Amino acid sequence: MRTKIGIVYDIVTGQVKRIIVPDEDWQLAVHANVGFGEGFHVETHLGKGLTEEEITAIVQRRTGRIKVE
Repeated sequence: MRTKIGIVYDIVTGQVKRIIVPDEDWQLAVHANVGFGEGFHVETHLGKGLTEEEITAIVQRRTGRIKVE
């Protein structure tokens, strides 16, 4: 199953602000206007759900930042 997801994240820290999993792909456009200092990334995901590790990997690829806890 292919699913498009949207991830809103802080550009500086890479912290995930929101994850959008729409019913229809066109619904992602509603979330495209993000706040100052935030980025919006759309990714096609294969599978039913996302794990925290998969979300972290997507943000790391996009921002180049490694999440440290």
